[in-house]
Amino acid sequence: MEEKREDKPFDYVEFNKRDNFIIMNIIYQTNAYISSDDHHTYRHDVDPDILNAETYEQLKPLLIERGIRFVERVDEFI
Repeated sequence: MEEKREDKPFDYVEFNKRDNFIIMNIIYQTNAYISSDDHHTYRHDVDPDILNAETYEQLKPLLIERGIRFVERVDEFI
């Protein structure tokens, strides 16, 4: 659904792997953050989704099949 938006062009999906869960963020093209009404106002992104490992592993092949770009990061905190 995010790919079809015209007000905020979709760029890619970012997955941040942490201990036992994955945080999924939708990333938009940078220039789309500025509102057309007020250039000082930034649009709010979609809230992150928290996934378990099983859902994450099921989602990856679907993204590849649809040609949706995604990035995987491992967040390790000291």
